[in-house]
Amino acid sequence: MFERPVANAALLAGSLPAVLGLRRALRDPAEAQAAVLKRLLKANAGSAYGRAHGLERVRTASEFQAALPPASYDCLAPWITRAMDGEQG
Repeated sequence: MFERPVANAALLAGSLPAVLGLRRALRDPAEAQAAVLKRLLKANAGSAYGRAHGLERVRTASEFQAALPPASYDCLAPWITRAMDGEQG
């Protein structure tokens, strides 16, 4: 009988951080996107692909676009193969 309200409360409590984060992001979407880009660059700049494309120097979306233009699978295949073969970083 009380299972649904408890489950709903647990779901709401678990979702609250995401909802609050989304509301913050919606106040300034450009800033939110810049923060995500910064986090992704930091996480990947030290990778072999990141080093090869100078990601440690990238600070803006336009710099990212210049450093990493759209690539076909054929362009990425060597990098994918290296990762599949167990190369770290």
